[in-house]
Amino acid sequence: MEKNSITLSGYVLSQRTRTGLNITVEVWDKDNRIDDLLGKVVTGSGGFFSIALEEKAGGWNFTDLKPIIYFKLYKSE
Repeated sequence: MEKNSITLSGYVLSQRTRTGLNITVEVWDKDNRIDDLLGKVVTGSGGFFSIALEEKAGGWNFTDLKPIIYFKLYKSE
């Protein structure tokens, strides 16, 4: 059985300098009871990140009519 996936990608930039930041990015799915961590990555060169989400990861499915996804950012050490 083939798994479906989507990729979320973007940049994390300093508001002051507009340069890329070395940040840990987490993607979460907001649920009624317990939120689910869908993926986690450290930004690359220039603050770029890309996270592939597979269907059913953390309870995620692509038939949700209105999924609520949010990001958590942490300073990488």
